Amino acid sequence: MRRKIRTELWKDALKSLRMSEPYNNDVEKDDLINYWRAEGILGGHDTYKEAYNRGITMIESLKDSCLLEEHKMDSEKLHYMDFVKMHDVVRDVSK
Repeated sequence: MRRKIRTELWKDALKSLRMSEPYNNDVEKDDLINYWRAEGILGGHDTYKEAYNRGITMIESLKDSCLLEEHKMDSEKLHYMDFVKMHDVVRDVSK
């Protein structure tokens, strides 16, 4: 939605976002980075590692701004996986 100024486009995008994910859904960090990379949000990088590092930087920035919350879950493979979810306040403001 970069450089989009029409309010109709933003209202439609917000409606779609509200319907796209269940409330309180955790997303694995690696999956989120892969989604961002596929959408071109991370910018052009020569390697996957560079894109991954940029994604981690963005996630940490969003956490520092209290827009994302971090969770660790014990997976079936007996190791911890890092998840994030949108902060409740951010979700409430979007409604």
